[in-house]
Amino acid sequence: MNMQHAYSCLLLACALLHAATAYPFFHEPNALHRCPAAPSTAPPVATASSTDGPATRVNMHHPVIIAFAAVFAVCVALIAAFAVRRRLASCDTSKSVSHDGEQDAIQYGYVDDVFGTVAWFAMCTATLLLQLSLGALCLDFYLDLRIFGSDVFSAFIVMWHVSCIWLVVVFAAGDWLADAFRIPTTLEFATTVRVVTPRASPGGTLDRLARLYLRRFGAGALDDVGVRKVRHGVPTAEPPGKPRDLVHDLVQRFVDWNAHDAIDVAVEDGSITVRCLRMPFDRHLGRFRSAPAESNALEFPSLTVSQAVRAELFGLFYVYQLHMLWVWAIFSYWRMSACSLVLVVTALVFKVRAAVSADRKVRELASAHSMATCVVVTPDGDVPVPVARLRPGDRVRIASESTVPADLVLLQGEVVVDESMLTGESRPVRKFPAANAQDKGRQHQLWSGTSVIQSAATSEAIVAATGASTLKGQLLREILFPAAVEFVFDNELAIVILILCTWGIVGGLCTVALLNGTDGTWFYSMCSITCVLSPMLPAMLVVGQAVASRRLASKRVNCTQMTRIALAGKVSVACFDKTGTLTRSGLEFSSVHAIERRSFHARPSDAVDDLPGLLRLALGTAHSLSALEDGRLVGNAVDLEMFKKSGCAMDGSVVRCGDQRVEIVRVLPFEHGRQRMSVVVRDLSSGALSLFCKGSPEQVAALADPALLPTDFDSVVKRHAREGHYTLAVAHRPVSSDDLSGSREHLERHLSVLGVVMFVNPLKPCTTGAIAELAPSTRCVMVTGDTALTGICIARRCGMIPTGRRVLLGACRGPPPGSAVFWVDAANGHPVDDDDVNDADVELAVTSRAFHAFVEQGRLGDLLPRVRVFGRMRPDDKVACIRAHQDAGAIVAMVGDGANDSAALRAAHVGLALSESDASFVAPFSTDSGTIGAFVDLVRHGRAALATNLAAYRFLVLYGEVLIVAKLLSAYFSVVMDEAVWMALDVAVSIGLSAALTTARPSPGPLSSRRPTARLLGPETLSATIGTIAINVAFFAVVVAWMFHQSSWYLCHEWDGRTLDNMMAWWLLADNYEAGIIGIVTFAQVAIVAAVANLGGPFRAAWIRNRVFVVVLGAYVALWSAVVLGGTNALSCLFHVNCSRASNEMPVRARLDLFAIVVANAVAVWAYHYVVVFGPGRRWFQRQGNAASDTVSKSVAVSL
Repeated sequence: MNMQHAYSCLLLACALLHAATAYPFFHEPNALHRCPAAPSTAPPVATASSTDGPATRVNMHHPVIIAFAAVFAVCVALIAAFAVRRRLASCDTSKSVSHDGEQDAIQYGYVDDVFGTVAWFAMCTATLLLQLSLGALCLDFYLDLRIFGSDVFSAFIVMWHVSCIWLVVVFAAGDWLADAFRIPTTLEFATTVRVVTPRASPGGTLDRLARLYLRRFGAGALDDVGVRKVRHGVPTAEPPGKPRDLVHDLVQRFVDWNAHDAIDVAVEDGSITVRCLRMPFDRHLGRFRSAPAESNALEFPSLTVSQAVRAELFGLFYVYQLHMLWVWAIFSYWRMSACSLVLVVTALVFKVRAAVSADRKVRELASAHSMATCVVVTPDGDVPVPVARLRPGDRVRIASESTVPADLVLLQGEVVVDESMLTGESRPVRKFPAANAQDKGRQHQLWSGTSVIQSAATSEAIVAATGASTLKGQLLREILFPAAVEFVFDNELAIVILILCTWGIVGGLCTVALLNGTDGTWFYSMCSITCVLSPMLPAMLVVGQAVASRRLASKRVNCTQMTRIALAGKVSVACFDKTGTLTRSGLEFSSVHAIERRSFHARPSDAVDDLPGLLRLALGTAHSLSALEDGRLVGNAVDLEMFKKSGCAMDGSVVRCGDQRVEIVRVLPFEHGRQRMSVVVRDLSSGALSLFCKGSPEQVAALADPALLPTDFDSVVKRHAREGHYTLAVAHRPVSSDDLSGSREHLERHLSVLGVVMFVNPLKPCTTGAIAELAPSTRCVMVTGDTALTGICIARRCGMIPTGRRVLLGACRGPPPGSAVFWVDAANGHPVDDDDVNDADVELAVTSRAFHAFVEQGRLGDLLPRVRVFGRMRPDDKVACIRAHQDAGAIVAMVGDGANDSAALRAAHVGLALSESDASFVAPFSTDSGTIGAFVDLVRHGRAALATNLAAYRFLVLYGEVLIVAKLLSAYFSVVMDEAVWMALDVAVSIGLSAALTTARPSPGPLSSRRPTARLLGPETLSATIGTIAINVAFFAVVVAWMFHQSSWYLCHEWDGRTLDNMMAWWLLADNYEAGIIGIVTFAQVAIVAAVANLGGPFRAAWIRNRVFVVVLGAYVALWSAVVLGGTNALSCLFHVNCSRASNEMPVRARLDLFAIVVANAVAVWAYHYVVVFGPGRRWFQRQGNAASDTVSKSVAVSL
């Protein structure tokens, strides 16, 4: 069930309603005179007749009608002829495939056809012709052109239904519409391929449709792109057939359709090898390997204004809105139709401008370097080549102060780059040459779009990825094609629309019965539907999010997907990265715990001068820093901090520590897989060579000589980690010149550990307060790449783990898979049993390996709600953690600060990036404040936006219910409220009060301990809606009964309804007591439901603080009071209410009685909301619901 389906049912129901209303429209009127007593003896007033004689048939011989019928018939004939041709030419084109155990995908192939193009234009012409005909009927009615004869309304009803059904069929086709005018063909010859991939989701299965375009290439083009002829090598296997180019989500891929093979590229030792893989083309297209001929230009079709307009208008809601505007226009309610049209066009302009502006920004990001050139190294010399024509395997030179043209692997020289634009890393990063082109460690890779600050003259790199396969291209794809997110609010809104549609149809049928077949029955029934289902409903639900987005921007939180704001209000699990998120980005040097003669010193020392000379030299040399031309040192933040505290000085590759001078002769860069780095230095006085190694204590200890390692090394390191220190071990080994020619593994062996260097990662100032504010309603967990023990310490310090709470750590023995998990007390390392783990009063922490072991064993679901810290989590592990929480039914947020968090930020329901780098664009939210206080602001405004959405929904639904009751009573009395009343209600009141509701501010106090409901069909929303409707209907009945008992002045319907010749002149049916009193009560009840919708609750500020709403409502109430209490005046006569000229002025006592009834109505509704909806009644219902849930759970447990 989705919104499109709901609108389809609504529009089809409106069309079918004609069967119940059209027949009485052509019969003689017989309006009933309904009074509790005998009819009044007052003489009848002038009748509301608009025709002078019997209606004539539609003039079918007018040239305009003949031309319209002819053109429309030709269009339908062309479409039908193409349908026959398509049927005869079609073949079995679909193919169902599966990929990696996921659900089957179906692919359909199509080819363009000239006759299909003609039929497409015929369909567009027929659609436009139907709208022109409705417009012509309206002009004929107002200008009395008599083109369609005297019975314009009958012709309008027929054309309205034809147009409605036509557009429902056209728009319901959606993206499939264009394919309906193509010829199905086999996938080998297809020019367009459609892929339908069912995707399981919490709310059901959605069909995700991807558009794929294919271009054919000839033999010459193949040579140009380098598939058959490769610059740096010869293919090991030449692909058979002629590959074709496929573009999907920015990615250009080459596929051999005959052999069903894909072409892959391997880069080895600076040469390129092309090989064919047995990889069917009909696998999941997002999994195809990138081809060597992929263009390096990140190009995608620009979004033009016309395309943006079509994309926005191509929805069934606009069909509903358009046809209701036509009904209002011909029903002499053209002023409201014009006002609504202006609002729709204005909203459309703003949406189109926003879409085009966003597209322009993404395009500027994508094409930032596409027009530049770079130098490619070839056997014939250096050749300048446009960046867009780079191919994987090209060897390029890297110049200083340039932009990296693609994702590269550095092969020669050293380079310093600024990656802040892409990764958020604030400091320049030093890159080292790789041993071969297959070595793709981070320290060897240059990312497309980053800036080169300094480069050696001999620096060369090989192109590893181009275009959308680069890191920048992947980010752009995630921006352009974000993952779909389902929300219970949106899912239930479709059901609510169907319910309201059904009730609108019932109201329309009741109107038909009450009017007893008078003229205009069909129009009155259509207006009843618009009363129940306001055309403004979807727009008002978006306005609250737009207001919240602007307010978040004032809090330095940028939003790229407004639909996620309401989701932020329902976050139940918040995952936080540690470094740079909860703590400061940089580490601060704390102390060094030195080791001498296999023993630790008594205590760590923060005075470097007190350290042994070899350990101090290790601090000054075990790094990968380099000096820029201006003398600045660049490199890893830990290296910079450690070198600064060592007191050493660096001049090029020479390091001076006190009286000792050494030269760094070789650097073995840090690698994530090894978790260490090493340097080889030469003593300039003695010529002796030494290796210094720095890395994680576990990795360094594994390489150390056991005879030289302290026996308590592991326990001391864990103790420091529990204290919140980031620990690195440093080790030493003398080497010879012969060792330099050996492998890295040969150099890094038999080490002697010199000590443990400790850093602290201070919390950011607002972290503790933010966690304390979130904790009552949101489970906060830490997902960090650091050790679990360090994460536990930080979690205790920031309050994520309550003070004094016991923490158990889950770790693994043995290599995965099949690792055995054991639990220890994080405070002392002592083993614990399963009873301790099952204790509800303990917190749990797990390592990455334990996390995956629990997944393999199927035990994660039971433990997940109790795990507070996830340690040593890689980027893909963070995504798996978020997916696990989502599978458990939680609304998950992720807060991170770097590019390594981008995948998790995108996977979460609500992702907040604490940076403004390009990588942050994949997150729905980003901030440059750098603190998680921005997340608290996001949650606060998200809750307010969700509560505002619910308030706007309740107001518009209750507003519609008030109007439908008023309309049914009007039909009962054969009266209609004056046009001025309807204009005030439909324009000034509904739009004004709805817009004012959205200006409610978030609650200024601490976050509430509960989250707002998102259920439109939940107990809270239903109780508020149904209870208010019941109270209002009851008071309407009281007013009617009171009116019938006013015998001293009340004249029940001053004219006999049976004398009415034509109720289409509805504006003449307002000058009576019934219409006036109905208008007064309707005005009052609309104000009442708006006032209760503005009640703040725990998520929005108090109603009195919504100054815009208070001013608007105050002006509205003042106007209503002047009409009711003031007697005959300009306002009352404008609305034909309580006016002597309208024959419905009431005595003072009657006006006061009516005023008192309305005040009692307001008091009853407010009391109901304070006692039942928001007060003790709500808590009682919650307790009953929880008790029922516990009973069901226990019953299920017993049965299991």
